[in-house]
Amino acid sequence: MEKRMEQRSVIKLMKSTGATPTQCWNRMRPVFGAETFSKTAICKWFKEFDEGRVSVKDAARSGQPRTAQTAANIERVRQTVDTERRASIQEISKHLNMSETSVLLYI
Repeated sequence: MEKRMEQRSVIKLMKSTGATPTQCWNRMRPVFGAETFSKTAICKWFKEFDEGRVSVKDAARSGQPRTAQTAANIERVRQTVDTERRASIQEISKHLNMSETSVLLYI
C-alpha cells in the first residue's frame, strides 16, 4: 500500500514538471523495479490528476469488506472444532455460515 502511494506521488510530481507517462515510467522503473506501475496505470493516474484529483491516497470504497476475520469468528470456529471433533471443514463452514477457506484459516 505504501509503495503505491509513493509511486502516485512520483507520478503527480513528474506530471507537474511536464513529463509524459512514458517518460515517467522510464524514470520510475529503475527505482521501483518489478513493482513499478504499468504504463497503462500511469496513464490512468495522469488522467486522474488532469481531471482535478489532488490526493494520492486510495479513495474510500463501498461494499462488502475484504475480510471478516475477527476474534469472534476465530473463537466460533475453535469452539465448534473443540465440541465437534469429527466434523468436517464443510460441515463446520455450513454450521457457522462462513467459507471453507475461512474455517481452514481459523483452525
